[in-house]
Formats: sequence, structure tokens, C-alpha cells
Amino acid sequence: MKPFQDTDTSKNRIRSVCREITSEILTRLRHSFVTRIQACSQNDGRHFEHLIH
Repeated sequence: MKPFQDTDTSKNRIRSVCREITSEILTRLRHSFVTRIQACSQNDGRHFEHLIH
């Protein structure tokens, strides 16, 4: 990846990468988010990473 050039170039690179996000990626992201929220809730908001790995 090239270093930062200008704002328009950066915006175009971000848009290009966003177009590569598939519905499968979004489904996995949603599942991961829900799992983390549930673990957080079950552990009363305390550290929970050890519960989901």
C-alpha cells in the first residue's frame, strides 16, 4: 500500500476497500459482536475475552 498522498486519494482507497466487504464478512462480524455482547453481559461488564476463546 502506498503512503498517504492526499485526501481524495485516501477517500477513494477507503471506498474501494469498502466495496470488497461481502455479506459473509458482515454475517461473521454480526455473530462475533453478538457473542461478545452476550459474554460481556453475562460477566457483568467485567473482562470477558477469556470466556469467548
